[in-house]
Amino acid sequence: MRSRSSARSSFPPCRRPFRRGEVGAVAKLADAVVLRFPRGRRQRGPLVHALPSWRTLALAFAALLAVAGSYLAARDSALFAVESVEIEGAPPAVRQDVRGALRSLEGESLLRVDLDAVGSRLAAIPSVRQAVFDRAFPHTLHVTVAAERPVAVLRRGSEAWLVSARGRVIRRMANPRLSSLPRIWAPLTVAADPGDRLADAPTVRAVHALAALDGSRLPARVREARSTDHGLSLLLVAGTEIELANDEELALKLAVARGVLLALDPSREGWPAYVDLTVPGRPVVGFVSPKVVSET
Repeated sequence: MRSRSSARSSFPPCRRPFRRGEVGAVAKLADAVVLRFPRGRRQRGPLVHALPSWRTLALAFAALLAVAGSYLAARDSALFAVESVEIEGAPPAVRQDVRGALRSLEGESLLRVDLDAVGSRLAAIPSVRQAVFDRAFPHTLHVTVAAERPVAVLRRGSEAWLVSARGRVIRRMANPRLSSLPRIWAPLTVAADPGDRLADAPTVRAVHALAALDGSRLPARVREARSTDHGLSLLLVAGTEIELANDEELALKLAVARGVLLALDPSREGWPAYVDLTVPGRPVVGFVSPKVVSET
């Protein structure tokens, strides 16, 4: 019978337990042989990267609110109150009309001034043809005015109005004798109110003829423009009547009339009674007498 010690010697000897350092070595060995796969991540497109962050959006919104709050506070305060209205580009009488139309804006904040309403006020002034305006911070409203150009005194019986080159009635005249502008005699049926545009066709043709004189200075001043359904003419203070027939090619006709009158020698030939420009290329000059009529 074998002893217990000999029986045990037939089996392989038992391994001793692992120490702490040896356990760590075994774990590293396991990591070396185990394949680790990375976790999948959702790939962001280029559009996602271009979008601002929530923090950026919040800061931008806060800045916007601050600006809006500051604007509303300044709009209702006297910080930008209108203290003066600067007017340029117009004669004193027109500047006075513009200043009177905008006087109610003094003391109002520039931020509250309605520029469309300002434009409507200025357009209603008969002496104003065009106006450009803007805010000049902190306390000024700047206005540049182009005034209507008066070219005639419209007469209707004993009444008289000042008329612009566009056929707009500028104002009523209490004493037309003080004006040296040419006269246009209109029928009593012609309507004329300050700010309105003339609608009577013969009267409008006469206005067009006088407006064209700005580029063609005649040797003598025009006293009157005569217009009917049958013809159009200008009467000079020297007594000569320039027959234009109609309001077509006015610049050419007036240039020819100027050349004809300058070429004449009144001391020898006398002052012509008429210059017919019905055909501008073939002017016809008529004389009544060799007497020279001086300008008055």
